[in-house]
Amino acid sequence: IGASCVAYGAHMGDTNYPDCRPPFARKLESALNAGESDGIKSALRKKIEIWSPYIAGLTKNDLIKHGLDTLGDTIYETWSCYENHKLQCGVCESCMNRKRSFVDAGIIDKTKYMN
Repeated sequence: IGASCVAYGAHMGDTNYPDCRPPFARKLESALNAGESDGIKSALRKKIEIWSPYIAGLTKNDLIKHGLDTLGDTIYETWSCYENHKLQCGVCESCMNRKRSFVDAGIIDKTKYMN
């Protein structure tokens, strides 16, 4: 598609997961660019940058504040849950991190949870 940036949602609180950490993203970026080096040199492909909030030094609290400023109340429609239900479960690790981050950001969480 001609993209030059791949973004994913790992943030500074994702320290327990190696694939969320900046060193992993940098190595993946390097591997992708090495695998396409001929295409990049000949301008058939663009060099890929991998970006995440973690790389930019952003926490989940930062993302929630920015999300509320940008999205307004639709921020409460974003999905964090590991489960596949009509509503977010409210008890998995990701839901608990979401709830805690709203509190830490000083924002009332209007997200509808099962629990």
